[in-house]
Amino acid sequence: MQPETDRRLGKREATRVDGRMVFPDGKIVPVVMIDSSTSGARLEVDPSVSVPHRFVLKLDEDGQEIVSEFIWRKDAHVGIHFLEVQSVRPGANSTPAPAVAPALVAARQSLSDLRDRFGDLEPSQPRRRGLMRRRA
Repeated sequence: MQPETDRRLGKREATRVDGRMVFPDGKIVPVVMIDSSTSGARLEVDPSVSVPHRFVLKLDEDGQEIVSEFIWRKDAHVGIHFLEVQSVRPGANSTPAPAVAPALVAARQSLSDLRDRFGDLEPSQPRRRGLMRRRA
């Protein structure tokens, strides 16, 4: 059996920050952010809650609102990927919880630097995959 590989873009840091998931249908679910990296986080959530593919994570401590994507679940823990910071509440606590917004900005800048250096790495034409035809 192959060991699992860690696909995180940054180092995981412990946080313990209260927050809420806001689902597309308006449902609000309390969560605790256990740890985070530059690209995502691990949340603790009620195991009976069904988490949608995309939702907004609102952090109570600093007011960040982060569009997030559901990646994995194990019991009461949920892994998410950060997609976009929507807003930060004016007058919020000046001590940020995890440095999510700056980390996202840094990650996007790194990606931009790589694109500037190497250009667009996407193939110019999609690869064609299919069955090879047998000759009779």
